[in-house]
Amino acid sequence: MPELMWAEMRRYRGWALGLALLNFAGLAYLGRLTDMSQPNIGLLGLIGAGYVVVGHLLGGWQMWNYSRANVWLNLLHRPLAPRRLMLSLVGAAASLLAAMIMLPVALALPVASLSGGVVEPWQLGLTLQAWLLALAGYLAASIAVLAPGRWALLLLASPFLLVAEFLAVPWLPWPMLALVLWLLAGLDRLFKPDLASSPRGQAWLLLLGLPMVLVLTVVMQIGAAVGTQAVLAAAGSHPQFERQPATGSYEALQRLGPGEQLAESLGQAQGRKIDPEAWKSLPVAMLYPTFDRMPVRFQPGRSMSLSWDWVERGWRMEFSHAQQVYLAFDNNGQQVGRLGRQGLLEPSEPIAPEQRFTSPPMQLGPWMVLGPELLRPESGGARLKTLLTLPGAQDRFIARPVALGSEQDLLMLSNRELLLLDRRGTLRWRQPLPHGSRDLRSIAVLKDGEGWLVLMLEGRPLEPSRPWQTLLRVDESGQGRTLLSQALKPSFGDAYCWIYWAVSPLQHELLMALDGAVFRRQGGVEMEGQALAPPGSIQSVGYALLGLSAAMAAWLAHRRRQGLGAGLVWVSVCGLIGLPALLAAGLLMRPRQARTAEARQDTRPGPRRAVAT
Repeated sequence: MPELMWAEMRRYRGWALGLALLNFAGLAYLGRLTDMSQPNIGLLGLIGAGYVVVGHLLGGWQMWNYSRANVWLNLLHRPLAPRRLMLSLVGAAASLLAAMIMLPVALALPVASLSGGVVEPWQLGLTLQAWLLALAGYLAASIAVLAPGRWALLLLASPFLLVAEFLAVPWLPWPMLALVLWLLAGLDRLFKPDLASSPRGQAWLLLLGLPMVLVLTVVMQIGAAVGTQAVLAAAGSHPQFERQPATGSYEALQRLGPGEQLAESLGQAQGRKIDPEAWKSLPVAMLYPTFDRMPVRFQPGRSMSLSWDWVERGWRMEFSHAQQVYLAFDNNGQQVGRLGRQGLLEPSEPIAPEQRFTSPPMQLGPWMVLGPELLRPESGGARLKTLLTLPGAQDRFIARPVALGSEQDLLMLSNRELLLLDRRGTLRWRQPLPHGSRDLRSIAVLKDGEGWLVLMLEGRPLEPSRPWQTLLRVDESGQGRTLLSQALKPSFGDAYCWIYWAVSPLQHELLMALDGAVFRRQGGVEMEGQALAPPGSIQSVGYALLGLSAAMAAWLAHRRRQGLGAGLVWVSVCGLIGLPALLAAGLLMRPRQARTAEARQDTRPGPRRAVAT
C-alpha cells in the first residue's frame, strides 16, 4: 500500500510542483490587487470553483488511465484488498492536492499581510477548505470514470453546490468534509474487478443517488426557469423586454426614474395626471436594502468590508477577529493604536473584556453599527458614544446612509423601519415599514414644503413576492400619513415565480428550512414580509407531479423487474421527492434480466466477475 502511494506521488510530482507554483503566483498577484486577508465572498467562490476543477482533472486523468481493461485487472490483481488499493490512490491524490492547493494558500496568507491586511491564525481554515474542495472534485471525477454508466457525470457538479458556503470557523469545513466522506464511500463501492457491472447490494444507490438527486434538482430548476424565459422572449411576451409595460404593473413603475416614480404615485393618490418631466431634476434620495446578514466573527469572505479610513486621524482601520478590536495603521503601515468598544487603546495596552466587541462592527457613513446600536467616535476617539438603539434585539441596519436635501440629513434603513437623522446623529423621525423588508426593492424620499414624500416599492420579479406600492406623507413632527397603498401587477405569473417549488415541493421546503437555520446561525437578519404560500393551482400541480412520479416509478420498477422491496423504496422516494428522483431512478435502475445474464455468464470456466445481487 505505501509503495503504490509513493509511486503515484512520484508519477505526478512534476505536475504537482508546476501547479503549486502557478497557484501561489496567482494568489500573490491577487494579493497585490485586493485585500486577500479579507477577500470578497464572490472571489472566494470563484477561486474555490477553480480548485474543484483541478481535482476533476487529477481524478479523471488518474482513473481513466487505470480503468482500461488490462491496466485495471493488473492493478486489482495485486496482493491487496480493493479497498486498500483505493485508499492508496486516494491518499496519493490527497497528498498531491495538499502540495498543489493547501501549501500555496497557506504561504499566500503572509504575502497578503504585506499589502496591509490583518492575517491571523484562524484564517488557516481557508487552506483546509480549499483542499477539501479539490479533494471532493477528485472523488467526483473518479466516480464519473469508474461508474457503470454516463449518468455518473452528473456527480461532477456535486462539489459546486457547496463551493460558495463559507461558514464561520470552526464550522467552515464540515459541509465539504461530509461530502468528501460521502463520495469516498461511493467510490469504495465502485472499486471492484468488473467495472461494467453494478456494485453489490443497495447501499451504492443511496451513496450515488442522493448527490445525483440534488444536482438534478438544481439543473431542473434552473433549466425550467431559463427555458420559460426563453420561450417568453421568443414569443415577444417577456415582461422585462416589453417596450410599454402594462399600466399599474411593477415593471412599469420600476422602469421610471426616482422623481418620475414619485410623480406617478402622487398622481394616482390625488386622482390626477402630474407631468413627470418637472420631477426628473428634483433631489430625490434613493435607499436600497444592501445587507441581509451581519458580519460574523471568524467568517472568511465578506459581503461588506470591515476596513475603513478614519479621515479625522488619517488612519486605516482593520478589524481583528482574534483580538475583537479595530487595529489602526498609519500611512506607512505601522500599527499606531486600537479602537475598542469604549474607545482608543495603545498598541501594547492589554485589552479588557469590556473593550472587546461582541461581534464585528461595521462602518456606515460617519458612524459605526454594532448589532442594533448606532455608534459614533467622539472628538479625538476617546470613546464611542451610542447615538441610537433600535427597539428590537434582532433589529439591524440593512443599508448605508444616504444624504437627503440641502440640510444634509441622513436616511437610515433597518429591517423594520425607515429613520431620518441629522448629521449629529439626532433622530428626527422614524416610520415603520408597512410590510417588512424582505421584499423591499427601493425607497424614494423627497423633501418639500409640507414635509417629506416617501415612496416604498416592494417586489422581487423573479421570485415569489407581492409587488406593492406605498406612498407616505411625513410632516415636520414626524407623523406619517398614507396617501396610497396598493398592489401592483407582478412581472411574472405564479407559474413562473413558484417553479422552484413545483419541481420538488417537499424537498424545496426542507432545503429552505435548512438554509434558513444556517442563515440565522451565520448572522442573518430577520427579514419579515407578507405571508406567502403557493396558490392552490400551483399546489395542485406540484402534488400531482409527486403522484405522477410515484406512479412512473412503480411502472419503471415493474418494467425493469425490480424486487418488491426495491420497487417500494423507489416508489416512496419518488413520491416524496418528485421528478428529480424519478430521473435518478431511470438512470440508476438496471434491468433484472441483465443481472441474471451476468450471473449465468459467471458460471462459465474462467476468472469470475463481480455480479450485483
